[in-house]
Amino acid sequence: MTQQLSRDKHIIETITLTALLFGFALCSVMVIALGSSVYKRTLSASDSSYEIRTAGSYVLNKIRCASSSDMIRIGKVGNSPAIKIYEELNKETYVTSLYVYDGSLMEIMSSEKATISPMTGQRIMDMDSMDISMVDNSLCRIEMAMTDKSTIRVYVALRNNAE
Repeated sequence: MTQQLSRDKHIIETITLTALLFGFALCSVMVIALGSSVYKRTLSASDSSYEIRTAGSYVLNKIRCASSSDMIRIGKVGNSPAIKIYEELNKETYVTSLYVYDGSLMEIMSSEKATISPMTGQRIMDMDSMDISMVDNSLCRIEMAMTDKSTIRVYVALRNNAE
């Protein structure tokens, strides 16, 4: 009888330990799955934030490189609104145009006299649209919509000729 009781006790201990091990494994898998989900959301938010910061920084730095507010104009490349930055090199005027075409921020530098097609620009990054307006003579408003539907609105104070 004591052998039977000992055997039953051993079986119960084995079942208990197996159940605890199974429960531990199940909890571990659940924690890993939860952590993975949180990581994916964090990574997605980080990517979106990176895209917005990069787009804003790129456009702002291009505008800030202009020597004066006279050198910056709002125009079009094809049907797309564009920021046009004029500069003189070797006694000829060149234009750097920033615009959105076919889901991408594009840039092209050409002679002021050249007629350019929107598809000939260099693709910079994914972007849905860019709206540009002058608030006054020295303040430019740019609103960019990214492909993930996030937007950024920036205001750029343009340099005066006296600076």
